[in-house]
Amino acid sequence: MEDLSMKRSWQSRDWSRFIKLFRGLTFYERFEQAIILTLIALIMLVTAIATIHLIGAVWHLVVDVGIDPINQPSGPAGALPVFRDQRVA
Repeated sequence: MEDLSMKRSWQSRDWSRFIKLFRGLTFYERFEQAIILTLIALIMLVTAIATIHLIGAVWHLVVDVGIDPINQPSGPAGALPVFRDQRVA
């Protein structure tokens, strides 16, 4: 239990130090920090959404289409239909 209280006190000290540093900034420096934090949040959001879409696409290929990623024939004949040249019949 003592470890948890130590962790909380470390976090509160770190947060209070951040507040002190932020108060010492000029208006323009605060604006820059706000823009940086906004961009970081947007990048994290886009990355999370792209990861979720990728997981969904792989899930669809493996479960719904029935592709076994471990047991695939090698060579061009074993390529996924997505990567096959559609002009060749």
